[in-house]
Amino acid sequence: MVYTLPRQFAASWIALEDVTIGAGELFYYPGSHRFPDFLYGGKYKNVPEARRMGAGEEDLDRQVRRHVLQIEERAQLQGIKKDVFAAKAGDALIWHPELVHGGNPISRKVTRKSVVTHYCPNYAAPIFGEHRGAQVQMAEHKGHFWINTKRF
Repeated sequence: MVYTLPRQFAASWIALEDVTIGAGELFYYPGSHRFPDFLYGGKYKNVPEARRMGAGEEDLDRQVRRHVLQIEERAQLQGIKKDVFAAKAGDALIWHPELVHGGNPISRKVTRKSVVTHYCPNYAAPIFGEHRGAQVQMAEHKGHFWINTKRF
């Protein structure tokens, strides 16, 4: 996830039903939040920032592939194994913004209903919808953001 200020948020994933293997269950690398930063273009923490500063898409695609390979190499060197969160209804996972995580492929026609939330201070803003043309808006109340999804 990308925010205007890196590392200034936390995220949660709460299972609304039991998650079975094959439903695109959440994976993560325990301890990966301690990996050294990968800097796009040698100075940008994330792809949206590098894109805003003029990095070319082809170069960014190549760097993303290199970043993914480095994650796997670092995990292997440090003896970190990829784990899955096969949650039961009501289980929650709260994670550090730098924890490497994602969803495994969906291989069966089952659901994984959940609620995902992000928390940040009111001086930071989420920018993960930028590339899809979504609008991030701040509520009149302190520090409340929402994504206008009408454009997705």
